[in-house]
Amino acid sequence: MKIAGVIAEYNPFHTGHAAHLEAARRQGASHLVVVLSANLVQRGEPAAFSKAARAQMALQGGADLVLELPSPYAMAPAERFAFGGVRLLESLGCVEAISFGCEAGAAEPLRRAAALEREEAFRQARAGYLRQGITFAAAGQRAAQDCAPELAELFAGPNNVLAMEYLRQLEALGHPMQPLAVPRLGAGHDGAPAGGYASASYLRRHPEMWEQYLPPAVLDTARREQAAGRAVASAEENGRGILALVRRLGPEERGRLPDLSEGLEHRLAKAAAQARSLEELYALIKTRRYPMARVRRLVMAAAVGLPAGLASEAPPYARVLAHNQRGRQILAQMKRSCSIPFSESLRRLEDCGGRAAEFARLESRVTDFWGLCCPQVQPCGEDYRFSAWRE
Repeated sequence: MKIAGVIAEYNPFHTGHAAHLEAARRQGASHLVVVLSANLVQRGEPAAFSKAARAQMALQGGADLVLELPSPYAMAPAERFAFGGVRLLESLGCVEAISFGCEAGAAEPLRRAAALEREEAFRQARAGYLRQGITFAAAGQRAAQDCAPELAELFAGPNNVLAMEYLRQLEALGHPMQPLAVPRLGAGHDGAPAGGYASASYLRRHPEMWEQYLPPAVLDTARREQAAGRAVASAEENGRGILALVRRLGPEERGRLPDLSEGLEHRLAKAAAQARSLEELYALIKTRRYPMARVRRLVMAAAVGLPAGLASEAPPYARVLAHNQRGRQILAQMKRSCSIPFSESLRRLEDCGGRAAEFARLESRVTDFWGLCCPQVQPCGEDYRFSAWRE
């Protein structure tokens, strides 16, 4: 049994994701465990489908076991997103490889690019570009152009950048998980379909294209969720509520939000007082320095009460969202090897106390918030009534 891990959002799961899982099996993985983002995702938005539905989609598309990536990591920049996912896989004690899609298509050039982080010249160059008011990603690409021009193009691919973070986390852990790089197929993140594949962002905007780009079983799940009023979830559905939540924050609460710098919390307060819509709130906060994803993450963190610091600690538990027969073989192995508590029951994980309880209560708030962003408002407390999907 060779277990490989995948860190994903599947927002929604499409044919490109299915091709990635098939490629991981061709590279030798007999069992696949997916660490799946919770109900708020890295773009700073509610997931289009619930984590329960996306976990079911993952099994229908080729995964064997799905675990939750807690919200502090799921809604974080690439470094902490990778940290949470890799540390969760490492804690299982049985994962031998990590598979990821990337524009580069191979791990070795990404490993060399990731190693630039250790070079003082690269860090100084990036800091200089950051002082010019550009984004962190753009500053990294320019610094690479100065220090290692043959690697600079790698920094232009968002999947490459995330893959570099996975490789850095593996190195920091000294963990023997083998990196399995899979070429990313088809369209870019926000572009039109290409090469027979569509991006998740395109499919969120174009449900009429689901028949063409979602695997048949996944399509059935997507249509079921849509018919039930649980998809496609959007922050705009809850725009006034989000404005109200952000406006009520006092200075101390704003000061505890993640990823603050250069008085960003004051900019948030001023924008919230003036904005008459969620779109206007984002526009008033955004600058050339802050990409829109960072602005949206800040607003969502303010709305759900996500404090700074949680994503700098290793995940305190592994929550089970879905499994099939091979997944149950992984769970049996985890009983002997896992270093943290694991369960499908949020109540049981909360009862572990300490950080586990804090993470669990936050996750319930996030799910309740997500339910207000659905076309049909969902009831509170769903996370505590959740049962893992079985195949």
